[in-house]
Amino acid sequence: MRIIAPDIKLRTVKYRKNEIVEKFPLLVSPSRLADVLEMNLFLIHRYIGQHSIKRNYSQSRSDMVESEATRASARGARIDIATVETSAKHLAAFLRWLIDNDVDWAESLSEPLNERVPSLEPLPIWRFRRDLIDKVESCQLSYGYASNRIQVVKTFYEWAWKNHRIQSIPFKHIKKVVRKRGNKQSGSNDSGLGNLLFGMGSGRTKKSGIPVFTTNLVLPKKIIQKQSSPEEGLQPYSLAELNSLINSDTLKRDNYSLWAELGYRCGLRTMDIVQLNYADLHNPGVDQSKQFKITLLSSKGNKVRRFTLSRELMGKLWAFVNTDEYAKRRMKYEVKHGLNFKLPVFINNTGNRITKRSVSNVISMVRAEQKKKGVSVLKRTFHDLRATFGTYLASFMLEAGYSDDFIKVTLTRELGHNDFEVSKRYLNFAKTDCAFSNVVAPWITEMYKPLQALLCKETEVLVK
Repeated sequence: MRIIAPDIKLRTVKYRKNEIVEKFPLLVSPSRLADVLEMNLFLIHRYIGQHSIKRNYSQSRSDMVESEATRASARGARIDIATVETSAKHLAAFLRWLIDNDVDWAESLSEPLNERVPSLEPLPIWRFRRDLIDKVESCQLSYGYASNRIQVVKTFYEWAWKNHRIQSIPFKHIKKVVRKRGNKQSGSNDSGLGNLLFGMGSGRTKKSGIPVFTTNLVLPKKIIQKQSSPEEGLQPYSLAELNSLINSDTLKRDNYSLWAELGYRCGLRTMDIVQLNYADLHNPGVDQSKQFKITLLSSKGNKVRRFTLSRELMGKLWAFVNTDEYAKRRMKYEVKHGLNFKLPVFINNTGNRITKRSVSNVISMVRAEQKKKGVSVLKRTFHDLRATFGTYLASFMLEAGYSDDFIKVTLTRELGHNDFEVSKRYLNFAKTDCAFSNVVAPWITEMYKPLQALLCKETEVLVK
């Protein structure tokens, strides 16, 4: 928009141009060329928002004066490249299954779906669903991972139907009521406003819950297997494990050490580390702030996340981007990409922004080093450093005597979660595990105490 008068805005005319995306994930299969072309087109449409499950509520559209029909026909919300990569992996698994079983994915019903449910079982997506259920029951896949896989395949079929690749969708869309927690007896604490909010404006729900729309492809929760050992799933590093990681020869390299510190000191995901830009950093010699806030586009969805950085860690990052090695890589990046692109903090040897895989592979390199030395090998992953941050931060606040409500809000905000149910596991670790309920290591207090005043100031308003 171009402002030509105080109350008048003029739309800026823009023309379509090519969008170049480096290393866009594409599927390849010489024996299934037609299939991979369809799947790759689906990934492209998801990336550009041409096929989206969310409407486009971006600021650029909200400024436009347009009819509801025009807005409804506009492209939906885009997904980021990390989500495209994940979708490509799930589609690749589906493609392998199609090849192994000599199945045509486009096989569908010759007529619209009806109530004869048994007739669905021979269809490809239902056979694939059965295979996923078998893998969950045999502990080859986790329930959550398998659910994400069937969700991606389901979205692919919806895209195929919308674009006239198949005659009908081989599953049903249904409405399911999710009951509100702590309200088992319908009508016990219901109010008119509550019914309006939870009933989506359609009146009282049968079970006094939230109606959600889903499909009959959803995997049954009864197939969830209990973990056979506490080593499975997301777990924080113990003090011994964290010390073995920090003291490894691998982490003597500045960039590797900084990646690990951003994990256990800030709770950053691999994609968050990849997205760090030079412009996000400050020179602690000039800026006397005790803490720094950095804003990132979250790696999970198009939402903004802010995280806290200590003065000490900002000093390390600033020193890193002022080394001779960084200057060489910066020159490569600017020659290759020009000066209009945001300059990354971490650049690889080829002059490109580092990848998520490069960051997560640090732990594999440490394991290889430990195996060669004949010492105990780490069982934790890079993502577990994020669990370590959450657990130690929760433990620090418990030791400081903060209330559960205060800790809940702080953890949810610092970890960038939408819901405390996701962050709650870290508080549970801190309360139930003796290794975390009695934090005495000086470096932990040194790490989190400088953030205490900032945490209190920001959180007190939210918990009143």
